[in-house]
Amino acid sequence: MKSYKVFLAESKFFIRWIIISVIIGILAGSVGALFNLSLKVISEFRDLYPAVILGLPIGGLAIVYLGKVTKDAGQGTNLVIEAIHNNEQLQLRMTPVYYLYTIITHLFTGGCGKEGTSLQIGGSIGNKVGNAFCVNEKNKAIATMCGMSAAFAALLGTPITAAIFSMEIASVGIMYYAALLPCSISALIGFGISRAIGAEFYNFPIIQMPSIDYIVMFNIIILGIICAIASMLFCGTMHKARFLFGKYCRNKYIGIFAGGTIVVLLTILLQNQDYMGSGMRVIEKALNGQATMIDLLLKVLLTSIILGVGYKGGEIIPALFIGAILGCCVGRFMGMNPSLWAALGMMGLFCGITNCPLASLLLSMEFFGYVGVPCFLLVVGVSYMLSGYSSLYKSQKILHSKVIAKNINRQEEAKVS
Repeated sequence: MKSYKVFLAESKFFIRWIIISVIIGILAGSVGALFNLSLKVISEFRDLYPAVILGLPIGGLAIVYLGKVTKDAGQGTNLVIEAIHNNEQLQLRMTPVYYLYTIITHLFTGGCGKEGTSLQIGGSIGNKVGNAFCVNEKNKAIATMCGMSAAFAALLGTPITAAIFSMEIASVGIMYYAALLPCSISALIGFGISRAIGAEFYNFPIIQMPSIDYIVMFNIIILGIICAIASMLFCGTMHKARFLFGKYCRNKYIGIFAGGTIVVLLTILLQNQDYMGSGMRVIEKALNGQATMIDLLLKVLLTSIILGVGYKGGEIIPALFIGAILGCCVGRFMGMNPSLWAALGMMGLFCGITNCPLASLLLSMEFFGYVGVPCFLLVVGVSYMLSGYSSLYKSQKILHSKVIAKNINRQEEAKVS
């Protein structure tokens, strides 16, 4: 009898969350799908008119002005993570603002990602739907995660990763398992809507797997160590770039105009735009075993400038770009398959910068299939353990040690010190 009453009580929550997650999936997924299509149109426009990059400094001025008018603090994804931790309100009016930020950046070929915007858009929509259903403060965090899952899935076409990533990103060492079903439903709906309206997703070639022996495993561990070091350097570079530009360019208009001008001049000097936008051409080159370390250094330089001076987007896609090149070069040096090592490098660096090992492993499956799971599992595990407590997102809490069974809170320690 007691079990029956528990079942009835939980059934009410089940039905309620089904309704809420479906609504969030439809709303956030639709916006995410529209965002995906918008970026596709912009990408095609850039290919037809490559000279549009000359407008990058002017686009930067528009971004700063938009931020001033809307009083945006510029915290981006960190603000969404803070909302999960502290049950804070997210302003729905910022959804079109985040949308426009990234559209402007990508229109003028800004070399940054787009996933950060999807998390911000989806999180704000989910947060407001949670308010509309009068969910309590703890459950509002779940609604926010649902929105993040739906928009992320609609943008990247990886619903499994989207659901787990949203649950894993806020607090390292703790998973919000109560959000598993709601996030899964929202992610699948967002992905379905995006696919139904003709959105295109990344399509990577199938990686040929070698016979897994001790030599291959040893080399993968070495690659994982390199990815861990690279992830710490990448996070440090991104944070340092923002700090330095903020310190020495107090006038945001001057800073972003100067940064945009530098990127334009570098692009003209290089005589190609492979490092702009998502950089899929170079990722494909890496997966074909043809990338070089020059590609990596140029991407880091351009991404640091663009995000440092205030252009908007995300760091995950550039990190996949850099990880692919790094893995390709390391694999070629080791005498291993540079194509496979490029794929491993992508997932190793993604894990190191986000501290999300489960999402990283799932992303490898959705990108490359299930044949190479043991290899991806190994590189992700090594990168996660050795990447320290750095993160792309300063609001992310490290609640459990990566190397011993101990509860910690790196964020609180940093505040005290």
